[in-house]
Amino acid sequence: MGAGGRAVAWSRARSLPSLTSANTFAPAAAILDDPMECSRGERLSITLAKNRINRAPERVGKAKVEVDIFELLRDSEYETAETSKYPST
Repeated sequence: MGAGGRAVAWSRARSLPSLTSANTFAPAAAILDDPMECSRGERLSITLAKNRINRAPERVGKAKVEVDIFELLRDSEYETAETSKYPST
């Protein structure tokens, strides 16, 4: 992560389609400002946890966790980043 950069993690929980429910998105965002707190190892841990949750036998076919992690190079990019696809609740 570059100096002054921010890592942003988006998490969306999505229900898989069924006869009685439509897709549901529950967005949550975390800004990980401190590179010492969000290292590559921690990003890998997030990915591994997501994979483990999605493969749990009791969750297969019911729900899916999606996590997008990306890095912003400057703080001003965070303020102008496209966020309209994640409506506020």
